[in-house]
Amino acid sequence: LLLLGRFIVFVAGSISLWLALSPPESLIVYGGYVWGVFSTAFFLPLYGGLFWAKATRNAAVSSMVAGLSTMLLLILNGWKSQSIFDVNPALPSVVVATIVFIGISLYEENKK
Repeated sequence: LLLLGRFIVFVAGSISLWLALSPPESLIVYGGYVWGVFSTAFFLPLYGGLFWAKATRNAAVSSMVAGLSTMLLLILNGWKSQSIFDVNPALPSVVVATIVFIGISLYEENKK
Protein backbone atom coordinates (compact mmCIF):
# COMPACT_ATOMS: atom_id res chain seq x y z
CA LEU A 1 0.00 0.00 0.00
CA LEU A 2 2.92 2.34 0.69
CA LEU A 3 4.35 1.60 -2.76
CA LEU A 4 0.97 2.37 -4.34
CA GLY A 5 0.83 5.68 -2.45
CA ARG A 6 4.30 6.62 -3.62
CA PHE A 7 3.40 5.73 -7.20
CA ILE A 8 0.24 7.86 -7.08
CA VAL A 9 2.18 10.81 -5.67
CA PHE A 10 4.76 10.41 -8.46
CA VAL A 11 2.06 10.29 -11.14
CA ALA A 12 0.18 13.26 -9.68
CA GLY A 13 3.41 15.26 -9.44
CA SER A 14 4.32 14.41 -13.03
CA ILE A 15 0.89 15.49 -14.27
CA SER A 16 1.14 18.71 -12.27
CA LEU A 17 4.54 19.44 -13.79
CA TRP A 18 3.24 18.72 -17.28
CA LEU A 19 0.25 21.03 -16.76
CA ALA A 20 2.49 23.75 -15.35
CA LEU A 21 4.77 23.59 -18.40
CA SER A 22 1.88 23.61 -20.89
CA PRO A 23 -1.17 25.10 -19.18
CA PRO A 24 -4.67 24.84 -20.67
CA GLU A 25 -6.19 27.74 -22.55
CA SER A 26 -8.12 29.08 -19.54
CA LEU A 27 -8.25 28.72 -15.79
CA ILE A 28 -11.85 27.49 -15.92
CA VAL A 29 -10.89 24.54 -18.13
CA TYR A 30 -7.96 23.77 -15.84
CA GLY A 31 -10.25 23.89 -12.79
CA GLY A 32 -12.69 21.58 -14.54
CA TYR A 33 -9.94 19.06 -15.13
CA VAL A 34 -8.80 19.25 -11.50
CA TRP A 35 -12.30 18.73 -10.09
CA GLY A 36 -12.89 16.04 -12.69
CA VAL A 37 -9.87 14.13 -11.40
CA PHE A 38 -11.11 14.48 -7.81
CA SER A 39 -14.60 13.25 -8.70
CA THR A 40 -13.25 10.40 -10.78
CA ALA A 41 -10.88 9.21 -8.08
CA PHE A 42 -12.84 9.70 -4.88
CA PHE A 43 -16.59 9.79 -5.64
CA LEU A 44 -17.19 6.05 -6.02
CA PRO A 45 -14.85 4.73 -3.33
CA LEU A 46 -16.16 7.24 -0.79
CA TYR A 47 -19.90 7.04 -1.37
CA GLY A 48 -19.91 3.44 -2.54
CA GLY A 49 -18.04 2.40 0.61
CA LEU A 50 -20.36 4.39 2.85
CA PHE A 51 -23.74 3.51 1.39
CA TRP A 52 -23.34 0.10 -0.26
CA ALA A 53 -22.74 -2.87 2.00
CA LYS A 54 -21.40 -5.07 -0.82
CA ALA A 55 -18.56 -2.68 -1.70
CA THR A 56 -15.06 -4.12 -1.43
CA ARG A 57 -11.59 -2.67 -1.03
CA ASN A 58 -10.39 -4.13 -4.34
CA ALA A 59 -13.35 -2.58 -6.14
CA ALA A 60 -12.57 0.83 -4.65
CA VAL A 61 -8.91 0.73 -5.67
CA SER A 62 -9.75 -0.64 -9.12
CA SER A 63 -12.39 2.02 -9.74
CA MET A 64 -9.89 4.73 -8.79
CA VAL A 65 -7.31 3.35 -11.21
CA ALA A 66 -9.84 2.80 -14.01
CA GLY A 67 -11.42 6.24 -13.62
CA LEU A 68 -8.12 8.10 -13.44
CA SER A 69 -6.73 6.14 -16.40
CA THR A 70 -9.80 6.94 -18.47
CA MET A 71 -9.64 10.62 -17.53
CA LEU A 72 -5.94 10.82 -18.36
CA LEU A 73 -6.39 9.04 -21.69
CA LEU A 74 -9.25 11.32 -22.68
CA ILE A 75 -7.29 14.45 -21.79
CA LEU A 76 -4.13 13.28 -23.55
CA ASN A 77 -6.09 12.30 -26.67
CA GLY A 78 -7.43 15.81 -26.98
CA TRP A 79 -10.92 15.58 -25.50
CA LYS A 80 -11.81 19.17 -24.70
CA SER A 81 -14.72 20.18 -22.49
CA GLN A 82 -16.23 22.00 -25.44
CA SER A 83 -15.82 19.26 -28.04
CA ILE A 84 -18.32 16.40 -27.85
CA PHE A 85 -21.76 17.21 -26.44
CA ASP A 86 -20.11 19.89 -24.25
CA VAL A 87 -19.20 17.29 -21.61
CA ASN A 88 -16.21 17.34 -19.31
CA PRO A 89 -14.03 14.21 -19.69
CA ALA A 90 -14.80 13.42 -16.04
CA LEU A 91 -18.32 12.22 -16.95
CA PRO A 92 -17.28 9.20 -19.04
CA SER A 93 -14.50 8.54 -16.52
CA VAL A 94 -16.99 8.37 -13.63
CA VAL A 95 -19.16 6.04 -15.71
CA VAL A 96 -16.18 3.72 -16.28
CA ALA A 97 -15.26 3.89 -12.58
CA THR A 98 -18.87 3.04 -11.63
CA ILE A 99 -18.97 0.01 -13.92
CA VAL A 100 -15.64 -1.24 -12.54
CA PHE A 101 -16.68 -0.61 -8.92
CA ILE A 102 -19.99 -2.44 -9.20
CA GLY A 103 -18.59 -5.22 -11.38
CA ILE A 104 -15.66 -6.09 -9.12
CA SER A 105 -17.79 -5.85 -5.96
CA LEU A 106 -20.38 -8.22 -7.37
CA TYR A 107 -17.70 -10.56 -8.72
CA GLU A 108 -15.99 -10.79 -5.34
CA GLU A 109 -19.33 -11.38 -3.62
CA ASN A 110 -20.21 -14.23 -5.99
CA LYS A 111 -16.71 -15.69 -5.62
CA LYS A 112 -17.26 -16.34 -1.89
